[in-house]
Amino acid sequence: MNILHRYINVHIREDTQNQLRLRTEMTEKDKEIIRAAGRNEDTLPVRILKEKMQRECMYANIVHL
Repeated sequence: MNILHRYINVHIREDTQNQLRLRTEMTEKDKEIIRAAGRNEDTLPVRILKEKMQRECMYANIVHL
């Protein structure tokens, strides 16, 4: 992920009031993928989520995969 992409992601996350209208609600499917990751299921969506979490510094102190 390039620096500009990271900057944009951080900026969206900091927009807690959603003034930029870029934040969305998590779907039930999104939530189930997170739960499946917690259960260490080996599915493609879980692997994608874990790879994303490994490369983003904001998860560094939260997740040890």
